[in-house]
This record gives sequence, C-alpha cells and structure tokens, in this order.
Amino acid sequence: MVLNLTLAVADAAIMKDPTRPIVLSRIANSASKVPTASALSLSVIKLENNHKIAIINDKVYQQGHRIGQDKIIKILLDRVIFSSGKELYLFGHSVVNVSK
Repeated sequence: MVLNLTLAVADAAIMKDPTRPIVLSRIANSASKVPTASALSLSVIKLENNHKIAIINDKVYQQGHRIGQDKIIKILLDRVIFSSGKELYLFGHSVVNVSK
C-alpha cells in the first residue's frame, strides 16, 4: 500500500496539468531556458529622424556601438545588422550569439 502511494505521488510530480493553457506552458518552458551571456534578444527598435536606437537585452544601443566583438553597422525597421554579417530580427524568435 505504501509503495503504491509513493509511485502515485512520483507520477503526479512528473505529469503536466491538463487544465493549464498550452500557451502558458510554452512560456513557462521557454522562460526556464537561461540564455548564455553572449545570447542577444532584440526587443525594441526606435527610428526618429536620423536617430536610430535598438534595445537589446534591455540595454540601449546605436549604430556603431559594440556588443562583444561585433559592431552594430545598421539599424533597420525590423532588424539590426552586425559587422559579422549576423542579423537580429525584431519579430519572430531571433536570438544571436556574438563573440566576446
């Protein structure tokens, strides 16, 4: 009897909640993945007159600024282009790793 109760508790800990919305479980699963220090995530691009800024990993950058060894050479409406040729997109699931 004790063995059955122990297995039931272990199974309950492993099982996912079937009433939990799929979207929330995906967000929770993706939030648990911690990016490396060199992983970049673009959240905002602001273009105003000739002033262009990009918010990457919660920090403000302009064209010409460096992130690690990569330099931001262009900020466009939907993406940031680095000197290495890598592009970081505003929409979609874009994460870029740069050299330190």
